[in-house]
Amino acid sequence: MAAALSKGLSQLPWRPVFLVRESGILRLKRLGLLDLEYLETDLEFLSPRELVLIPQLLRKARARLWVSTTFSSVISFLMPCPWLIAIHDLNHLKWGGFTQKLYYRNILRPFARRARRVLTVSDFSRRELTGWLKLPRDAIALARNAVDEAGVAEFSENEILGGLRQVGLEKERYFFLLTNPKPHKNSDLLIRAWREWADWEVERGNDPIPLAVSFPAPLDGAVKGVKYLGGLRSRDAAILMKSAHTLVFPSLYEGFGLPPVEAIANGTPVCVSGIPPHREGMEKVDPACIRWVTEPGSQAAWVAALDELARKPLKRPDHAESKRLLSRYTQAQLGESWIAEITQALTSKPALR
Repeated sequence: MAAALSKGLSQLPWRPVFLVRESGILRLKRLGLLDLEYLETDLEFLSPRELVLIPQLLRKARARLWVSTTFSSVISFLMPCPWLIAIHDLNHLKWGGFTQKLYYRNILRPFARRARRVLTVSDFSRRELTGWLKLPRDAIALARNAVDEAGVAEFSENEILGGLRQVGLEKERYFFLLTNPKPHKNSDLLIRAWREWADWEVERGNDPIPLAVSFPAPLDGAVKGVKYLGGLRSRDAAILMKSAHTLVFPSLYEGFGLPPVEAIANGTPVCVSGIPPHREGMEKVDPACIRWVTEPGSQAAWVAALDELARKPLKRPDHAESKRLLSRYTQAQLGESWIAEITQALTSKPALR
């Protein structure tokens, strides 16, 4: 987000100051953004200390506006200035534990209702937030997620084959699951479906297409045949995505769902749950590049999808398809959306709610 905002913010008549932790400063260095003005803090994300210390830091910076690019919130009456807040989705309210749900209802909701503006990443999320926050639709702005063009880099054939050799995979000869093991990501069910399909393939005398996943093996035991790759560097993930037979993405819930969009941008077809955010994000993609699973909670549906993909691979998105998608979800457009909202918040009076 800092990369998307920095250029536009430098052109405004107001002075941007970023609140960052030490790890954030290291990231700014990697992005070449250390010339930004920032206040360093040891606050962990969503630490209870945020409730008091963020207002104190804002007073120190003499801030005219607080821009929360996550759902991080504080107690409204402690705030020394107005604020904007981004809420990507209601994931934690639907799938979180007791503490997370309590935070959403008792901290986030009243804070968001008093914001100058709420921003979100999709029309789907805007509809959800409109109902949950009981705000008019025009009080919630869209700032669609962006595809990081660094993740769509070109690689030489030697780089690709070398990267795949390190993890024991062959080009376009594996399914790739780029996600995490959180319940709403539905990865456990997809892995069980792959195992059922792989056993079926062996019974039929075929060599099953491997499944590579982007998180470590669970403590209670790995599933036979699954390649657990653990945490991947951005470069390695890009090579694996670009070279996969198909990206499989079985989420039950998303605010946007970026990996399938990134896969299409990388020239890789996708097998994805048919939930509204995914259909919205890929509404202009060639249908021949997508296999929709309309019952994502059904293991049998994923077994059938994997079997179909093994027999008849999807069309690989061409360069024109990739370019068209990249032009829709750019870092520049994301930055412009935020700059427009920041400008409006600094120059307009708050709405009465």
